[in-house]
Amino acid sequence: MGEVDIRSDWYTLRFPTFLDMCMNSEEPQLTNPSGSLKSEERAKNIIKETIGARPLAHIKPGSDLRIEAAALFAANEGREAVKLLIRELNAKAGKVPLPIWYLLLDMYQAQNRQEPYEVLAGNFASHFKISPPAWKPFEESHAQATVGRNVLIVDGPPSVVSDHKIKDVLKASQLLNHCRIDVSRLKMDPQDAYLAEGFKRLVDMMKKIRSFGVPALLMGESEIFSNIMSVIQSGGYRNQEEQSFWWFVLECMQWRGQEEPFEDLAIEFAMAFGLSPPGYEPNSAIALLPSTVTKEESLPYIPPEIFEVFDVPVLMEQIDKDLGEYGQTKINWASVRRMTFEAATHMTHLLNAQSIDASRIVFDEVNEILHALFDMTGVSSLVTLNLVKR
Repeated sequence: MGEVDIRSDWYTLRFPTFLDMCMNSEEPQLTNPSGSLKSEERAKNIIKETIGARPLAHIKPGSDLRIEAAALFAANEGREAVKLLIRELNAKAGKVPLPIWYLLLDMYQAQNRQEPYEVLAGNFASHFKISPPAWKPFEESHAQATVGRNVLIVDGPPSVVSDHKIKDVLKASQLLNHCRIDVSRLKMDPQDAYLAEGFKRLVDMMKKIRSFGVPALLMGESEIFSNIMSVIQSGGYRNQEEQSFWWFVLECMQWRGQEEPFEDLAIEFAMAFGLSPPGYEPNSAIALLPSTVTKEESLPYIPPEIFEVFDVPVLMEQIDKDLGEYGQTKINWASVRRMTFEAATHMTHLLNAQSIDASRIVFDEVNEILHALFDMTGVSSLVTLNLVKR
């Protein structure tokens, strides 16, 4: 849509007031997942490289501001993203392409900041002489557990699985009374300074699931289990900070119901670290065989509010399932407040590898933040996007 010309004196009066209000107020941020110990740093570096690598084939000319703001938001720099857009609105007296207005409105919406949203909506109405998009609070139903929310696929080092994701899995697992943890793609990078801490958080989650009494499917642990046991048996993992590797194999034994091996390793653990040995809990062996998993086909898949790189495999599973059964898939993105840059780029890689006709994968209710992110990373060329109706 083209730009709309209006009286500049109106903006001289109103926009500085609006700018001051937004700049001086405390900018609530989406929770920065404390478990993402390295992902945000990596994402920001990738963003800097991407923003600087002009031109990109899938980015339209003149879209740098939109792309940069969306990239900042994806890296959890919401305050800086908002500042960037407000400065542009003020510098050009509001005469910017319509998507820039939508982008700022959607950022306030995602941050649940209704007051500045309403101020901006008033400016929007005066500028375009049309009704602005209405404020739509995120419904509680978006946060409720559905297919995929009770699944954790660790695709990479465990240290970057965020606290937000762990809480989401725990909540969904309780509501659905079933969960699945897949560690077949877990990477043990010896250079990862947070590897042991990542395992500790994974074990803590597994213990909580056991305490809930939730039936669970543990998948792909055999290789990583064997690798850790091999190191332990050769005299390794004896430093205090490496206890979490022992706790992981002990927890796997607990899930599998392997009481005798558990007791033997518990004694060895006690000798290695000078601690009382952990006790086996006979009534909490919960690992299920794949054939015993409860079917959930009747429940719709809804992406999580903060969509991270480890949510991509679950999304791709849903896409593959829908394509196999119906020949097409439709994913509603209205529940997503923020997607990380890494998640979008990983999604692009996996979609590219499948070479599926874009008409068969439909993304519904895509807001302007996701739209810009999908344009930047190339997702837009691989799927059919239905933007939020304004």
